[in-house]
Amino acid sequence: MKNVLIVEDDTVFCKMLSRLLNRNGFATFEALNAGEAKSIIDKVETVDFALIDQKLPDENGIQVLKFIKNRGHSTKVIMMSRFESPEQTEEFNKEGATLFLKKPINPKILMEQLNKM
Repeated sequence: MKNVLIVEDDTVFCKMLSRLLNRNGFATFEALNAGEAKSIIDKVETVDFALIDQKLPDENGIQVLKFIKNRGHSTKVIMMSRFESPEQTEEFNKEGATLFLKKPINPKILMEQLNKM
């Protein structure tokens, strides 16, 4: 079973993603802010995937992405945001994100992408 860290400050959306992933055979860890995400990353042996919202209450999602990459983890990171710009997408790629998905997330596309990785 693959582990997925969901970093999303919208509690309802976070729970919805978690249920979707659990129903499809993934184990999930939920973090409502960057601090919680970093704590989980340090405690959990393997995080296969991370779904990270760009805008978080305590830091931005790029900081969480950098934290994961600086620890040498092979976690595949999917950045999420309601806003999309070429500059933002370029920054996500530069920092090591595997994929960017624009909110609202289409569950079918998310599952297709996770199963491809």
